[in-house]
Amino acid sequence: MNHLRDAALSDRDLIDVMMQDYLLELSTYTSAIKVVDGRYHYPYLAHYWQDPDRHPYLIGTGESWREKNVAGFLLVREDLCPINGDHLTEVAEAFIKKQYRRKGLAEASVLEAISGSPGIWRVCVLPDNKPAYGFWRQLIEKVDPHFEEETPSAKNNHQVVFKLLAR
Repeated sequence: MNHLRDAALSDRDLIDVMMQDYLLELSTYTSAIKVVDGRYHYPYLAHYWQDPDRHPYLIGTGESWREKNVAGFLLVREDLCPINGDHLTEVAEAFIKKQYRRKGLAEASVLEAISGSPGIWRVCVLPDNKPAYGFWRQLIEKVDPHFEEETPSAKNNHQVVFKLLAR
């Protein structure tokens, strides 16, 4: 079943609304989330429709694609590994609305994205966000049992980094 679809420019406002809930949740785990003019600020959202290395997706419930059946979003970006320069793909942001959680939609959507772009993938998780850490760790282990996990060690590195090879 196809739960993932490319987000059109006309979907940007819908993702922006969901982004507020997403950033509100993340703000309980980090002080890096900023409020600008009464809204949580995500400075990269517009780039997902401008930069060819960024890919915005909507996550659907599996029913027909109508706004009421949108369960969340997935933002993916292509990048270079800062250590060796290898090309990699990163799950930059992933969000499922609360009423659709624990139904397998996030897992199915991420697996769909990964299967469409084999190679090296990276996922970063705030270490205090135990629900996200548990979700990503078990999912990544399914895809690549030999994944790498780097825990925050430097003052400027505040995230657990998972690196996996998708085939």
